[in-house]
Amino acid sequence: MVTFQRRLVLISLLFVLSVLAAFSQSNNVNYTFKAPVIDGVIDSEWVDFESKTISNIIEGEVLSLTDLDGTFKMLWNEGFLYLLVVVNDDVIHSSNADDISLDDGIEVFIDGNNDKPYLFEEDDFRFAFRANDQKVYEYSKDTVVGVVFAQTVIANTVIYEIQIPWNVIGQANIRNNEEIGFDIHVNDNDEDDEEAEREGKIAWYVTSNSIDNPSLFGTVLLSGKPSLGIMTEPQFSQKRGFCNAPFMLTLSSSKEETEIIYTLDGSDPRYSPTAIRGMSPLTVEINPAIDINRGGLTPSVVVRALAAKANYETSEVVTHSYIFLENVKKQTNPGGIWPPPYVNNFLILIKKLIMIWILIL
Repeated sequence: MVTFQRRLVLISLLFVLSVLAAFSQSNNVNYTFKAPVIDGVIDSEWVDFESKTISNIIEGEVLSLTDLDGTFKMLWNEGFLYLLVVVNDDVIHSSNADDISLDDGIEVFIDGNNDKPYLFEEDDFRFAFRANDQKVYEYSKDTVVGVVFAQTVIANTVIYEIQIPWNVIGQANIRNNEEIGFDIHVNDNDEDDEEAEREGKIAWYVTSNSIDNPSLFGTVLLSGKPSLGIMTEPQFSQKRGFCNAPFMLTLSSSKEETEIIYTLDGSDPRYSPTAIRGMSPLTVEINPAIDINRGGLTPSVVVRALAAKANYETSEVVTHSYIFLENVKKQTNPGGIWPPPYVNNFLILIKKLIMIWILIL
């Protein structure tokens, strides 16, 4: 009896592990050495990669797979995210000019750094692509520069092929094993009438029609890129800390042909649109009186940097803060609104703390 129970537990455990493994595998996005041609035709580059099913009914009703059905594939490389979406629809309708989401089409949701916020932020996007319409739409920021899209309609099947640049979605330096938030919805409207309402909607991940909450997006893992290893962190010629005068900082790497990517405004150089690139070694003027690429004059200069090289994974981000004491003593309100007195239930008395710090110095 005990042996039977042990076998039952073991079988159950193996089943759970297999399900988890299958689920994890289904969320992988494969690296591609050869980019597919964005022409609405299923090229050979797509053939060897798995399809993911879009089957969660999140609005209205879907009577059968003939009524509405969808699958998609994803690929990636250093420059772009690629999508191939195939939708089967018994009636293809696309004439509602007021709200394209009420017509037949797809919506692609992306959370660029997968931080799962409850509201759309700088790197969260909602792209829309309508059947029989070659225009690219984006609801949250109207940011479509560089997005390439093509489609083909064959009988009751629509093939959507999409190429999205990483820098459009806040990924300045994408790498292997990065995660992004993602979901895709398919809209269905069978009535050929501008006043007609959407009859049904299906999604890959969410189970309710949530279009403005990135915390509910699914997660996909960018994988499959061969790598020679992980780059070591960039070297700073001067340690972080207090400074008496401006100086020239050198950022370098021990490997040849290494690119240094850095920011001076506190943002993450992996995703930031203000990231600066240059080959190692490079020099940066650290001067609190210069606000170029810093976003404002403050008594400290924050340098965040990483090292990147072809065929290697980028290094971790290294941050050094250089605080100029004389400028701290002279600091006034830099503009904008001071933080509230309470943050995360902790009282912060900024002005008093600054005064105490100055007195101690």
